[in-house]
Amino acid sequence: MVRLVHATETFLYHQARWTELFDVCVLGIAAARHGGDRADEAWFLIRSGWARLQVSGWERAAADLHAALALAREVDDPYLIAYALNDLGDICLRQGRYRDAPAHLDLALPLSRGTDNGRQEAFVRTNRSRALAGLGRHDEALAHAERALVLRRRSDDREGEVFTLDRLARVWQALGDHGKAIALCEQAIAIGPEHAYRPDLAAAFDTLGASALHVGDSERAASCRHRALEILDDFGDHRAAALRARLGAAGDPPSGRLLP
Repeated sequence: MVRLVHATETFLYHQARWTELFDVCVLGIAAARHGGDRADEAWFLIRSGWARLQVSGWERAAADLHAALALAREVDDPYLIAYALNDLGDICLRQGRYRDAPAHLDLALPLSRGTDNGRQEAFVRTNRSRALAGLGRHDEALAHAERALVLRRRSDDREGEVFTLDRLARVWQALGDHGKAIALCEQAIAIGPEHAYRPDLAAAFDTLGASALHVGDSERAASCRHRALEILDDFGDHRAAALRARLGAAGDPPSGRLLP
């Protein structure tokens, strides 16, 4: 039962079928509890928290993730502990609370090393880069993002590579090198929707649009950002409204806020 629920929730997550996904996570939690498997219970709480994070259900996401963290610590599972901590850090990042995120991410990083063929460390390092960039510490952010990209490619994590390439591009934007930012976004987009989590692909188009505007290519900038909006609308992502409002603003200045 638990394996069936796990396969189903992965499919629903990539299809943005949130209501069904929440229901499946509830079934997974119940099945794990019935079987007395605390690790599986923690995993489904993590997945529930992550899914709620996608629709900005911050309070419920945090509650699920804190419950998962307690269970993961109870069974002494470093992988699950790091996963829950990373996602708690992600909540802070999505809310713009960059000073709060390291409290979770700094604990997750040492636990993530050597797990899942490097994929988990890459995820934590990418989020650590986001936090550092948000604090204006761009050189440190660059080092974490570059290491994350090495790990993504070493493990052939194409989906994760799109996410990390976009975040690395944003660091180069902040450092003023829009040529590098554009090249990195083009690499992310070239990976294609068959391998990417679609909101991450939208973010790469949005980032590319910002740098295109900086180098004077307003036509490409508008095209990229409209493509980002199409993807978010199709996916049902809550960030579509903010992007639509920004596109509707006169001039859409190059310093305009990117997707979180």
